[in-house]
Amino acid sequence: MANLFPTENVNNSVPLDDIKQNIPVGYKQSINFDDKSGDFSRNGQYRAITAAGVEAWKQWCMNCLETERYSKSSYSTDFGINTKLVFKLQDKSAREILLQKEITEALKADDYKRTVAVSDFKFNWFAPDAVEVSMKILGIENASIDITARLGG
Repeated sequence: MANLFPTENVNNSVPLDDIKQNIPVGYKQSINFDDKSGDFSRNGQYRAITAAGVEAWKQWCMNCLETERYSKSSYSTDFGINTKLVFKLQDKSAREILLQKEITEALKADDYKRTVAVSDFKFNWFAPDAVEVSMKILGIENASIDITARLGG
């Protein structure tokens, strides 16, 4: 009878020592998330569709930007942006400076160390407590993504 259990190492996890030593572990694939439906993407057989490495990282970045820091107990306190703190400020330029700081800190807190730098911030205010932020994010292996996120409101 054939062996039902795999005999080779099929573990695709990242060694904990690599994460602790701040070694970038590269881009891993993930389940694809559909922003329009607000759910994971599925094929015709209702099986989850995977996202390639850089696309999965881009989706992680969007999730991080759209999550209010400290609001979800399932995330670490480094994940997300503290928009409540930002929108308490009266001066718009002070808000933009604090948003740049919050966004950069949140994206660089990635356990896999994929984010190298965040730059080229552009702000489009459409309400006193709502803004659309565009930025360029540079990752490891010279990957570069452009993201636009709506915050607040």
